[in-house]
Amino acid sequence: MRKITTAEALAAQIQDGATIAISGNGGGMVEADHILAAIEARFLQTGHPRDLTLIHSLGIGDRDCKGTNRFAHAEMLKRIIAGHFTWSPKMQALVKNNTIEAYCFPGGVIQALLREIGAGRPGLFTHVGLGSFVDPRNGGGKSNECTTDELVELIEIDGETKLRYRPFKVDYAILRGTYADPRGNVSLEEEAIDMDSYSMALAAHNSGGKVFVQVRDVLEAGAIEPRRVKLPGILVDGIVEHREQPQTYLGGYDLTISGQHRRLSSNDAIELVSHPVRRLIARRAARELVAGASTNFGFGIPGGIPGVALREGVPYQSLWLSVEQGVHNGMMLDDAFFG
Repeated sequence: MRKITTAEALAAQIQDGATIAISGNGGGMVEADHILAAIEARFLQTGHPRDLTLIHSLGIGDRDCKGTNRFAHAEMLKRIIAGHFTWSPKMQALVKNNTIEAYCFPGGVIQALLREIGAGRPGLFTHVGLGSFVDPRNGGGKSNECTTDELVELIEIDGETKLRYRPFKVDYAILRGTYADPRGNVSLEEEAIDMDSYSMALAAHNSGGKVFVQVRDVLEAGAIEPRRVKLPGILVDGIVEHREQPQTYLGGYDLTISGQHRRLSSNDAIELVSHPVRRLIARRAARELVAGASTNFGFGIPGGIPGVALREGVPYQSLWLSVEQGVHNGMMLDDAFFG
């Protein structure tokens, strides 16, 4: 089976009413926007595909036209299940105006649920979300009035209350890598992060769906060493080569972002928070850091704490660092390139 094709050919395969999972992170990281743009163009020209359900774990887009903004059209989208909608004001408007159904779940929950779907298990059972807005007693993650289906339920296991996030079928996974070979094997070696790419591919494949991957280059057969393969070709149905694919919205590829090169100066790796109020909050939070502590940074104001800590002599480099995308240690980026 020939797997190398075009974005337009893949877009033509998307059926009305399909559930689509897309990879990506703020700043354009592992975002298959060339394929997403083709899907949007087809809808604007033909009115199809329509009534889609969109799944993504972290924010994707540029607050303008890319990423999830490609799907932010009435009639194109029926439902969204996401970690947040920060990078798509158009999507926020659709949710606010009750134009589409919307669920907001923790990003890690969505990623873990996709892995459970890929394994064929009956959903995700976890304590994460108990007592929060995703607890069915507090709304079940529903983000507006037109959203009524219950996707989360309370259960009891060994005398303890847990949440069960119900599984769903994934018809298409749209992902991005760096290199592919003609058999569909994909590596992500020069991308900023792997994210939930494998879990999404597995969820779609084992749902009977299809996996489409955008890459920068297609290499000859055997050129990708087996240990570098992140998405095995047996899971992949279509490959789109996009030579102009950028690593992030900054354009080009920076091998320090992919971790293949180190910056000589850590001061160059982190930009200081520009907004004075955010900087003040970050400075106060940085004072709470103690040497040797394991510290996880989430998106938003927390992303600015490392830069402040580094410049003010707080023991930043003695900490064990991680970010919500799952990467440990390294130098933090903030704002649109958080992680």
